[in-house]
Amino acid sequence: MPHVAYATAHLEATVFGLVEHMAASYCVIRYQAGTLVGDDDALAACRLSEPASQSAASHSGDNTKRYAGDDPNKDRELTLRSLGALQKALDPLTQLYAHARDLFFDRALVVQRAVPGVDLGVPDNRRRRG
Repeated sequence: MPHVAYATAHLEATVFGLVEHMAASYCVIRYQAGTLVGDDDALAACRLSEPASQSAASHSGDNTKRYAGDDPNKDRELTLRSLGALQKALDPLTQLYAHARDLFFDRALVVQRAVPGVDLGVPDNRRRRG
């Protein structure tokens, strides 16, 4: 899919953040814009206690609604086929997001190392992309 390849390349030259890591994104964007250092309020906001690599929310359990007369086996087969088709369709976007996430954490680590007192929750020993 050429549009995914283009989007992946475009990420390399784009300032962006991740919604699920909004506070860390704010700090990375301010650093990239050159407005983080020297702003005590911004620096204070960049001392995060929650690790950036931790998911913003986790979901568990079965949220499937059941109706009287439904055949659970038939529903399961249909759901598995639907999920397979959905996974195939979303695979390029999943790869794009994984690239964006890795790029974001690499940039966040640069900020965390470069600015004294900033802690974006990125482990200092995080392996950089090769």
